[in-house]
Amino acid sequence: MNRIVSVIIVIFLLGRVAGAEPLTLDECINWALQEDTGLKSVEMGAAASAEEVAVSKAGFFPSLKLKATYSLIDRPGRLTIDQGLFGTNTPPEKVDVSTNDQDFFFLNLVLDQPLFTGGRLTHTLRKSETAKDEALFHFEREREALVFQVKKNYYDVLTAQLQREVAQKILEAKKERFRVLEELYREGYVRKDEVLRQDADIALAELDVFRSDNREKLALSNLGQLIKHAGSDSLTLTGIPQSLSLVAPLREVTKFAVENRKDLKIAQTRVRGADEDIAIAKSAYYPQATLQGNYFRQKETNITRPDLWMVSASLDWTIFEWGKTSAEVRQKNAQKQRLQFAREKQEQTVALDAERAWRDVREKEESVKALEKRVKVFEYLAGQTAERYAEGAVKLVDVLEAETQLVREYKEYMIAVNDLNGAVASLELATSGAPAAWFVPQRLYAPNVKAISPIITPPPAIEHAPPSSRRHDSAPQEFQAIPYSPPALSQRVAKRFDPPAGSLERDIADLLLGGFQDDKVIIP
Repeated sequence: MNRIVSVIIVIFLLGRVAGAEPLTLDECINWALQEDTGLKSVEMGAAASAEEVAVSKAGFFPSLKLKATYSLIDRPGRLTIDQGLFGTNTPPEKVDVSTNDQDFFFLNLVLDQPLFTGGRLTHTLRKSETAKDEALFHFEREREALVFQVKKNYYDVLTAQLQREVAQKILEAKKERFRVLEELYREGYVRKDEVLRQDADIALAELDVFRSDNREKLALSNLGQLIKHAGSDSLTLTGIPQSLSLVAPLREVTKFAVENRKDLKIAQTRVRGADEDIAIAKSAYYPQATLQGNYFRQKETNITRPDLWMVSASLDWTIFEWGKTSAEVRQKNAQKQRLQFAREKQEQTVALDAERAWRDVREKEESVKALEKRVKVFEYLAGQTAERYAEGAVKLVDVLEAETQLVREYKEYMIAVNDLNGAVASLELATSGAPAAWFVPQRLYAPNVKAISPIITPPPAIEHAPPSSRRHDSAPQEFQAIPYSPPALSQRVAKRFDPPAGSLERDIADLLLGGFQDDKVIIP
């Protein structure tokens, strides 16, 4: 009877050891971080914010501009000097002087240096730096969320695989019981309604297998989409789930979350950015002073020189704009207060999220402990049933029922372990990285399959009763169950579980033959 239990334990503890690409949890996370387009988009946003800082810094330094023109006109310009304009007979007659040619060029080199802007340039730079910090925090938060999604889907796949495999083994057990009932029915020991009930039970078990298979494929598709894996059907996972115990107190967890949560830091940088917006708006109260240098190069004519330079200082000060600047300052102050209130609300939400995640981990931890005790109880009951079966006190169907119940309990235990790992991932997300010192690894329990194996005794001689005494349509009769003598564990595996070499089934068979010692699973 230990075949089903041992196969389930080995498959789940070792994960999928066969397949095209067995991936660990860390490998899945690395794939997702490298391939996720959403994370790449946020990363490019952070890079753009970093360039904005360089743009703001450029405003402090002089700018150099070059202006050039070339013109062609239908006729050159002229200057008319009347007779006697400068004195008697000076000039003696009216004279027309050409001022330029039909074509001319103009080259201007301009150097601008801001001298005073009322703090506008300084606060614009600080604003861009806060925007850069916000973008980096946003990228880190998206990265944490992606890691959480990968972990959650990874454990969902493991749970779905376990549910499917257990459902298949339970279906095999039900079919075995149905076969026994059919034999007993043909011999007249059971009623037909018992056979029909078992047949209907098999149909429900097959439906459970179908549903479990759908859940597994959907979970694989979700994980494959996160890590950008081509073809989720060929995706296989490997790894052993870990049972953990949370030792960090609630106060420490909430304090750590408030200090390190990325979205709370984003809210804080937005408040700092609002302060800079207020200062930028106030800079309009002050004059704007600029120093400008010009160098001109042009075509020489009768009235123009070929080159010249000029230095000038300008002052631009808006005296009255109907309260526009004051309104902008009040607007920025209101926006800052809105962001402050939002940050305070966010801080409360972060603390509550951390507490919720902490309590969820503790709840899942207690669930693992409780289900581990149930596994031990049903492991003991299964062993007792196996011993009683070897003594001839119970029937084979009772052994199958005990085995199936143990499989169910172990399934619930392993699902609880997966849920605990998922809750730990949620705590890591809620606190932006839970330290490893918060958790103490616990031993993952595995039933002692060798102890469950029934004691093998030679079967007594079977005395065949006459057919009339075995018919069920007569009065109820008591009969003694004759103990069945199954071969030893290694013989049963070799006989009933003999797959080709190099396959997953062969690896499991090898583990069943020599991998169990005492209460530990020995992994070759």
